Amino acid sequence: MHDQLPCRCVFDWGAGIVTLRAVANGQHVGRGDAGFVNDQMQPGGWYVMQQFGLEEQSDGTYLLKYAGYEIADSWWTSPVQLGPSGADGVLGLVEKSAAAHYAREVVRSGTEEAVAAVEGKGAAIVVIGSMPAINGPTCCSATRTRRAASPRPGTAPRTICRRSSSTTSSSTSAPTGTSRASRCTPSATASPTRRSGTAS
Repeated sequence: MHDQLPCRCVFDWGAGIVTLRAVANGQHVGRGDAGFVNDQMQPGGWYVMQQFGLEEQSDGTYLLKYAGYEIADSWWTSPVQLGPSGADGVLGLVEKSAAAHYAREVVRSGTEEAVAAVEGKGAAIVVIGSMPAINGPTCCSATRTRRAASPRPGTAPRTICRRSSSTTSSSTSAPTGTSRASRCTPSATASPTRRSGTAS
C-alpha cells in the first residue's frame, strides 16, 4: 500500500477495529508476505490480516496500528504501527516514533443514519448481525483463539479461548456495533520519512 494512493477508506467495525479499502481498486488492505497490499475482496483468513486500529494522539492526529490476530501470539515480535519503511514511501511496520500521522475526516456515520431513519417514526424494525471474522465468534478478548468444530444443528456456536493454562468457552458472539466510514489522509504534522451495516 503506497502513500500515493488516493485515500484509504476506513470502515469502523466497533471495539477499536477498522478495515481499510483503497479507492484505487476498492480492495481491502491486508498484511502479506510482501508487506501491505490492497488485494482482498473482504476480511478473512485465519489471522484476519485486514484488521487495523486508529490511535488518537494528543495533537489530534491518528496513528495506524496493525491488529491482525497473530499479534497476540507469543512468537510475534514486530512493531505494530504503520509508517514509511523504505525510501519509496511504502508503508510497513515501524516503531511508534517512526509511525505516520493521519488526520481523520468522518464522511458517513452509520449511527447518525440510523437515528435519522427512525426519527419521528412510531416503530422500527431493526436487523442486526455480526461479521464472524471481526469481533465475532472467531475471537475472544485480545487472545488468540482456536475455532471449535462446527456446532451440531440447533446448538450455539462455540469458541475455545486459550488463556495461560485455562480454557474458556463462549456461546455468544460479541455484540455488533454500528458502522462508520472515514477517510484518513496524511496530516501536515506527519513524519517526513491502518459491525454491522453493509460495510464491505
